[in-house]
Amino acid sequence: SWSTTLPAGPAFSAVLTFNVQRGWGCSVMLCGWFFVLSSAISTMWLVMIGLAGVLFLNADMAFWSLVSTLLLMLGLSAALFWLTNNPRRVEAWLNHQRLLKGTKREAVIKQVRNLEEVHVNRYEFSRVLVFSLLHRLLDMVSLWACVWAITGDIPALRAGEDQTTTAGIAIAYLTAKLAGSAQVTPAGLGTVEAAIIATLVAMGMTAVDATGAAIIYRLISFAAVTAVGWVVYFLHYARKGMTYAALSRKET
Repeated sequence: SWSTTLPAGPAFSAVLTFNVQRGWGCSVMLCGWFFVLSSAISTMWLVMIGLAGVLFLNADMAFWSLVSTLLLMLGLSAALFWLTNNPRRVEAWLNHQRLLKGTKREAVIKQVRNLEEVHVNRYEFSRVLVFSLLHRLLDMVSLWACVWAITGDIPALRAGEDQTTTAGIAIAYLTAKLAGSAQVTPAGLGTVEAAIIATLVAMGMTAVDATGAAIIYRLISFAAVTAVGWVVYFLHYARKGMTYAALSRKET
């Protein structure tokens, strides 16, 4: 709710998340690890949806750009997983580096030792991957269901009159996420809807039905979620002093 409605929302949303996690007893290292890994995994599954659209649904997308992004996110996730389970090896390697000397080496080693605070095994890491994938898939399925509700026809593999395909919906979903990531307006309001409508029209739907599907999807994924978030915030976090003004002073 902070990210989608406040000025500089994503930044203050991250600050709020950080303070909430610190209130749970999480260390600074653990909070930082969470932000980096969650972003990498979320991006990785978004790219995977795009690749699935290209490989199995004949979607027209930049294949090699998707592959390079996927490899980068996979590498980052694998590196973070390995580092959290092998901090002593990293420390031993740093002790043999000639480029790092004195206080610089001690500062880096101190940060590496903080990785011991992060404990995640393969089972727990797999759960994170599965839940992140489900988040992306269910979000895209909600757009698919909105198109079905508007047109009365189930989007499948072949398009008909005023119909799009599952590939078309996948492209519209990815386009909307890319448009929303720029955060030109709060939650990409206006730009995301335009991206969905333009893509769905290009994929076979009429402008009227594409607009209806986009509006319903955004009412669910943006308006409803934001409203629930504000209710939770005022009932729980605002009482603990986690206000916009307080966090603004803390960030400055």
